[in-house]
Amino acid sequence: MRLIAAELLRARSRRATWIILSALVGLCLFFLGGNFVSTHMPTAQDRQYAQEAFEESTKYWEENGQADYDSCVSDATLGNSTPEDWGCSGILEKPVLENFLWSPPGFAERVTSDTSGLLILAAAIMVLLGASLTAAEFASGSLGNWLTFAPRRTPVFFSKLAAPAVIALGAALLVAALSVLGTFAWTELRGIPSPEPLETDKLVWMILRSTGVVVVAGVLGAALGALLRHTAAVIGVVGGYFVVVEMVFAGIFWESGLQRWFLSTQLQAVTQGKASYYVQVCTWNEEQQYRTCESLEKFVTAADATLFLGSIGLVLVVVSWLVFRRRDVH
Repeated sequence: MRLIAAELLRARSRRATWIILSALVGLCLFFLGGNFVSTHMPTAQDRQYAQEAFEESTKYWEENGQADYDSCVSDATLGNSTPEDWGCSGILEKPVLENFLWSPPGFAERVTSDTSGLLILAAAIMVLLGASLTAAEFASGSLGNWLTFAPRRTPVFFSKLAAPAVIALGAALLVAALSVLGTFAWTELRGIPSPEPLETDKLVWMILRSTGVVVVAGVLGAALGALLRHTAAVIGVVGGYFVVVEMVFAGIFWESGLQRWFLSTQLQAVTQGKASYYVQVCTWNEEQQYRTCESLEKFVTAADATLFLGSIGLVLVVVSWLVFRRRDVH
């Protein structure tokens, strides 16, 4: 515990720590402020346009609704289908004004997705913070002096991973509080109604799962910093992976089973409870000599994603620990 306390004191004394945490808070405030500025209720002119469109649509429906329905049923019959498959019954539904009035999502509809997005951002920044805390000691040469006072490498290594975990936990709770309170504040100031009830359980579980992701991100950042010894190298490896694999490869194989193994899919499953992706399955019709394809939706559960990401993180920590035990610190 004394080693962890010493690491936390060292982290607190570093200017980079405060700069990174300030940047995180600034990005959260910028995001919330952007939502406040860009989101508003429909203006009087918008309502007037909606009213005019509603009246025009109602007039057309009264004059042509039945004829359009009969035409739809006829087309469905010619296409060897049913009126239900063609959506003909919707033509007989009288237009309502609410369908022409756009209203932005309220607090209950937005808070879970917005908070999840900000916590993912916090996880990315905690990788940088964790890497900075350990890599800076190699760059400055202070790690050799540190091991002179505490020559047990294993406790020293894990204390250097525990300190960013504690900081990441505090940062995640701060970001979650800012997001929830900030989203509530700007939706109230804008007067945006929230007809859907808030799913408190879903929000709380999402915050707990995402907080775990942020904490692990801080630990893995520190492990990568100890392994690569330079913050720039960690940024290059992590950034290069996401650009090449998560963007380029994911774009190429966007309807294949490989989507199951991308980190973006796994992170979405952990934070959202589950993630879905599509796999294209094609079959060859021997009788009619043509190939048909269809997209099947697959799911990844939070438990499977946690097991997958936890295994990767454990391997990375063990490799970093073994290297730290045997490699010269200079």
